Amino acid sequence: MMLSRYRHKNLVSLLGFCDEGDEKILVYEYEFNGSLEKYLSSNSLTWGQRLKICIGAARGLEYLHNPLETQQRWFSLSKKEQNCEMISASEFTFQDPGVVQWIPHSTSRFFEVAKIERPHNSSSYVDQSKMTREPIFLGLQFKFKDANESSFSHLADWIDNGWMILELCQFVSYRKVAKLELLLEGIPSYNFMLLEGIQFLPIEMQAIEEEPLEVVDNSNTMIDENWEQKLPNDYPYIIKAAKDRVPYNITNKEIYTLLSNGILTNKGQMLFSLDKDGIKCCMASARAFLEDNDGEFSRFSDLASFRWISLYESRFEKVAECQSGRVLRINCLINSHMLTPNTTYATYLVCKLPEVSHVTLKCPLEVKDISFGSPNFNEVRFIYLSSPKTPLIMLTNSDQDRNQRPTMNPLSRPKIESMLRQRKDGWMEARIWTFKVDAATSVNVTFALTCNEREQLTGLIVQGIEIRPK
Repeated sequence: MMLSRYRHKNLVSLLGFCDEGDEKILVYEYEFNGSLEKYLSSNSLTWGQRLKICIGAARGLEYLHNPLETQQRWFSLSKKEQNCEMISASEFTFQDPGVVQWIPHSTSRFFEVAKIERPHNSSSYVDQSKMTREPIFLGLQFKFKDANESSFSHLADWIDNGWMILELCQFVSYRKVAKLELLLEGIPSYNFMLLEGIQFLPIEMQAIEEEPLEVVDNSNTMIDENWEQKLPNDYPYIIKAAKDRVPYNITNKEIYTLLSNGILTNKGQMLFSLDKDGIKCCMASARAFLEDNDGEFSRFSDLASFRWISLYESRFEKVAECQSGRVLRINCLINSHMLTPNTTYATYLVCKLPEVSHVTLKCPLEVKDISFGSPNFNEVRFIYLSSPKTPLIMLTNSDQDRNQRPTMNPLSRPKIESMLRQRKDGWMEARIWTFKVDAATSVNVTFALTCNEREQLTGLIVQGIEIRPK
């Protein structure tokens, strides 16, 4: 290990060297007071100062020659004074050292980090100027020693120093030395990746139990004494566009009740409703916005194809069941009468997951704004159709230790806003975007939802996209 990678308060760091012909130069970090050597013979040094010099030199030597190589490790305490440790990437073994370049980084806890170049060109990158603090998808593939199959860590979380952290596994410490071996098999599809190291963090514990499924109250049936004030001024337009005829002698209170429960418009392809505050909401049917690979959009090879089926729990006549493909293309124009001006709306995908046990959608769906001219054009977000699972592994083969395994399980990541959630009407929803309506104007909702190349959307049932106040 090169001395230039070592950082310690009792060492002068080696910055570089020259070894060309007769030029033999070592370049060290500049120390204002000069070398310690010129002070050692001074009569002004007290025995206390000499003892501090000896202890400091001993600590520096111990750091350099420690058999545990702690010079490439970083230690700290958590808020609950639990030990945290981080091992530098310089201790890793790389199968192809040619793709690794060691570079300094101002925010790293080590002197150098590993810059891993991809063997082929890639146009993908992480633009931190547009990143939120929400988790993002990276898709790191890894495999534990003696494991039969690979694991994936899909989600990366931002931490305070600007780095991202991916959770690989969780384990229980038995206060014994344990050996954890894993192979990083695939790096995300970006031009390069900076690897600082592997960190071990204590996490909260809870009893093993299924996490309760959050149920979203999507009903708008609350009627109160202020109903007349909440009736929109343009409600006659909505009544006129209704699929089924509305009696002409209906009272305003009956109209408000009708709109609160939801009314089908646009030949049954749009569901209009009012929330409890009188704000307009709407849901477009899958037939109204999905571009099908069987039609004029068949030139998109990854575009999903659908089978149109009837479900009794749907407000629409038909819903879309995906037969194949990786991409959902959403293209829908929402009329200005369907939205309330000066309101911030959220767009939700309303769907059901595949019922077939062998069909899984573990990877997040990429959501991209594909509307030309939109201020968010090509901006990318993610929705998660299944909760991320983290392996809980045992680091011992002792039957005695296995019997001592606590009935506790580490907690998973914080709640993710774009996670799929259960609705009261029996469907599920995931928030895909937010926008603000400043004036009475129509809104074009145009997105592409793409799943990972390792998966297909087969079996996913889409009822529609719902737009309601955030």
